[in-house]
Amino acid sequence: MRYALATSALLLAVCGQPTYTHAQNSSEDVTAFFAEDVVLQDQLRRSRSELQIQAMEMRRALDEALNFGDMSSLKTMRRTLDPAFGEQFPGLVSIADTFEAANLPDGLDREALQTALTNFDYKGDWYASVYANRVLSMLHSRRMELLLAGQYTQDALDAIPETLSPLVSDAQLIIAEQVIVLYTISANPERMLEASKTTRQLNAELGAHFDRHELMTNFLLAFNRKRDHQGALAIADMIKAEESVTETHSVLAKVYKADLYNEIGDYQTAIDTAKMAETAADPFIQRRAIGEQMIALAGLGRRGETIQKMEALGFWENGMPTVSAFQSEGGLHTLALLSASEGDAAQAVAFMNQRVDLMISRLRAINANDTASLLSHLENSRERQQEREEALQREAEMRAVQLAQQKRVNRLLWAVLALLLSAFIGAIFFYRYREKNNVRLADLREQALSAEKMKTEFLGVVNHELRTPLNGVIGISDALIHHSPDAQTRLQAKTIQECGEQLQDLIESMIDMSTIDAGKLTLLPEPIALGPILEAEAKNWIEAATDKGLRYTHFIAPELDQAVDVDTQRLRQCVKILLSNAMRFTHEGRIHLHVTAQKTEAETLAITAIVADTGQGISEVVQDRLFKPFLQADSTMTRKYGGAGLSLAIARQLARMMGGDVTVVSSEGRGSEFTLKVDLPISIHQDEAASAQTLETTVATPMAEDEDRPNILDLTHAVNATPTALDGEREIAQTPINPTDVHEDQYDEDIVDLLARVPEIFATTPAPVSHGITKTDPDDLNGLRVLIVEDLPSNLDVIRLMLEPEGCICVSALTAQEGLDYLAHHKVDVILMDIRMPGIDGVEATRLIRNSETEVSDLPLIVLTAQASADVNAQAVEAGADLFLTKPVIGRDLIEAIRFVRREKNVTEEKTA
Repeated sequence: MRYALATSALLLAVCGQPTYTHAQNSSEDVTAFFAEDVVLQDQLRRSRSELQIQAMEMRRALDEALNFGDMSSLKTMRRTLDPAFGEQFPGLVSIADTFEAANLPDGLDREALQTALTNFDYKGDWYASVYANRVLSMLHSRRMELLLAGQYTQDALDAIPETLSPLVSDAQLIIAEQVIVLYTISANPERMLEASKTTRQLNAELGAHFDRHELMTNFLLAFNRKRDHQGALAIADMIKAEESVTETHSVLAKVYKADLYNEIGDYQTAIDTAKMAETAADPFIQRRAIGEQMIALAGLGRRGETIQKMEALGFWENGMPTVSAFQSEGGLHTLALLSASEGDAAQAVAFMNQRVDLMISRLRAINANDTASLLSHLENSRERQQEREEALQREAEMRAVQLAQQKRVNRLLWAVLALLLSAFIGAIFFYRYREKNNVRLADLREQALSAEKMKTEFLGVVNHELRTPLNGVIGISDALIHHSPDAQTRLQAKTIQECGEQLQDLIESMIDMSTIDAGKLTLLPEPIALGPILEAEAKNWIEAATDKGLRYTHFIAPELDQAVDVDTQRLRQCVKILLSNAMRFTHEGRIHLHVTAQKTEAETLAITAIVADTGQGISEVVQDRLFKPFLQADSTMTRKYGGAGLSLAIARQLARMMGGDVTVVSSEGRGSEFTLKVDLPISIHQDEAASAQTLETTVATPMAEDEDRPNILDLTHAVNATPTALDGEREIAQTPINPTDVHEDQYDEDIVDLLARVPEIFATTPAPVSHGITKTDPDDLNGLRVLIVEDLPSNLDVIRLMLEPEGCICVSALTAQEGLDYLAHHKVDVILMDIRMPGIDGVEATRLIRNSETEVSDLPLIVLTAQASADVNAQAVEAGADLFLTKPVIGRDLIEAIRFVRREKNVTEEKTA
């Protein structure tokens, strides 16, 4: 029990990350907890001594003084203490002296009390040590300093001995109650429920009273903070049937309920409930009650009465709001509701934004103070020899925990490696199946149409099933790279991610090759200028070349700014293959990309892309083998460089489909020159090309209202093709290379010499502005509510690992119907929708959301799927998706995609307004 409490409290205080589950289950569990009948036992009462009874009674008297400022019970008890009490509990007597010294005419001086307890010597009285640390935790938690509160809670638990006695159970009880307070402040009713079961059991063992009303009030506050209004209403209904032991708890519960009713818009009920707490003796509760009435009156549009309440709180003076109103969350909430009731929606939104900013700034200030206080506490602890010894013991235990965590991480890494191996074996089996299926198809010509359909469906299934585990592999490894505290783990995770990406490339190449062989690959031309696209692709390789110590240059001719009709994805794929091939086989020297274009009489643009390198070169004997599927120059290359020999074959096939070809000129020891030629029609839709260009260069540019929804593939490029910003010099040639300088008929001047002359031929200028999503002033995702509709729990975990470190609040639905039901009763900011799910699939769910004619119909919606096909893409666009991302998804791509769709929605809303 001690270990569970210590671990949960410390994790809560340090991390502050509540575990969110379905709200309905949480409230039902809490309701069931209070419905259980527990018989109070007297197991420990019979075994406790008179001195132990007095110690626990003194602790309760100290609690009355701390919580209610009532010193009478403490003073009365001190007059009747057993003479031997001070010998057995000297620390507790000293704490009572400290309380009396801090008692002032206007109440308890909590600052003086905190200072005294922080520097207190407990003289071997462990019970006093536990209580003092618990009081310090309470004082810091009231100021929202959760880090320090959690540390003092941990210190209190460490002081409890490993024995069974009434005092030990009582100490465990008061710490469990403090843990409940910490979970209440952190809006975590699930963890509160676990700690509540402990407190109820300990009360039963001690034969003590279990204050159900106070605990229900805490649950009400936790559900309010979590914004789980359904759960809060359930608790509010239970409180009505409970009688409070103290008037303070009763009126406090009414204030919390009034806050709940204001949040859900039941303003009249909020007024009625808050009025019952307005006469409270506690000034804080009384002010809260007036504040809740003020908000509710504003929500009902009763301006005159609202201003009266604002004047009572100092928020209104001389016919206008005071400065205090703009420094209070309640004041800003009231002003926003008044503006809304008067029809000024823009001003209402402005006030609510100020309220959010105020909340964030206060949280930041609290966290900064909390961290400074925690560091000061740790520094003071090092000055005491006994605490140093305890710190060493805790450090040893922590190291044991870290070792256990490292073992778990290692097991995870082995599991990921096993998953990679399984996926690779699956790819091999798929290839073998493909070969056998081709032989069978040759014998069944009469059934070619149906068999081809079966093969296409099989390819889609295999594509989906292989991408699904890869999404977990790459997603988890990406999370380990960015969030693991251990450098070795990050290095191993990076290796796993690289292996996963290589396997992903292999799978995509095999799928592309199979699709090409079956004659099913279709080009999707669109009007666009290729200059910025090729410029972005060229810059993507700067970092790879720098890492290998290579000199990398590129030239994109200005003629490429002429719009053409082209499948941008496939042309870019060809250039990427040639550059990747050069990077793989070049170990020193340089690589140069040279792209030119020439207008022809047939109103086409003849494009020539040359990739020249100073690599090892290729003999004439093996050059013809380069463009045959599943073959490389020789068998040693497969062992040394990996790959299946598909990329060049795919590049040539794609080039020929675009009316061109890929050729090579090379010799051993002299480097290689790969040439891509395509002949593309000049586009007659210049306006559409300009629009597509805008999407490629910056997704922040708004679109006109009368434009069609952009091609979802273009948006995917805009997210995934953002070039990496690098420091240092980036060279780009200003004068084009004459392609005849390196053609085969003039190959007497080798490629090494040609590349060596590039700095002499061309001057260098800074790289132009990069294309893609701008990363200046990105939207803050902290507090963003994201609904993830995904039927695989592993994929849910991966997406949570990507988004929760950014501050996102993630809720999940395992089916589309469950997601639709959640949207009907809860508010979210962004929807992430999987395509392939049981029952209603993601496309149909997207269509239902867009056609719902409710406020959710305009929510940003991103489709995530392992089915990387144009048909699925088109279906998602037609259904109303804002963006289409293919699994496996990298965390940074998903985050940028969310920011993009949110910016697009803001632009649309501004135009509508």
